[in-house]
Amino acid sequence: MWIISKNKTVGDKPSYLCIDGTKKQTILFKFNYDYVFGENYGSGRYLFTANSAITYNMALKNPSNGTVSYIQKLVCNRNGVIRYLLFDTGYAGVTDNTECTCKPTTTSVTNDYNFNFPDCRYNSTAFDLDLSMLSGNSISVTISPTANVWYSATFGASKAYTVTPLPTNTDGITFTELTIESEKAVTFEMKCTVKTLTINS
Repeated sequence: MWIISKNKTVGDKPSYLCIDGTKKQTILFKFNYDYVFGENYGSGRYLFTANSAITYNMALKNPSNGTVSYIQKLVCNRNGVIRYLLFDTGYAGVTDNTECTCKPTTTSVTNDYNFNFPDCRYNSTAFDLDLSMLSGNSISVTISPTANVWYSATFGASKAYTVTPLPTNTDGITFTELTIESEKAVTFEMKCTVKTLTINS
């Protein structure tokens, strides 16, 4: 059994926790007090990432009274990787692939902690690179990725995207699936590999 202790304060980035193996796992999260985790699907709700082939018994407890006012829910199940977030008890708006996004906070999409969830750095092949909110209201967006293997990508409406390489990126960028609307302008100034490409007119 592993015991992980973390003192969390408002504004802390969540720690990356990956559970892997081949046998059934029992997981117990103990919260010393009811904590405000922020908006639904926000980074403060991240719980852990795991191997989807394993069966899990999971429980959330408060050591002082035995109960908590939130519940864990599976929000992404793709390519053998699953992501769990915390929600308030009774929240129903969740399906298996409700939240498979990785939203970078800067236009340098690096293998670093600049995403909404910490598993983006290590499990990007299962997640969608969401570029829709980058650069605010700017019409033109230039991104430079070194995190270069993704399941898919999401582009914002009425924006023109240019994807350029950083000097450290010699492998280009790869997507398992990529769907682009015909009126969207996306230019790759680097090697781009797409296994399944769909262009909607």
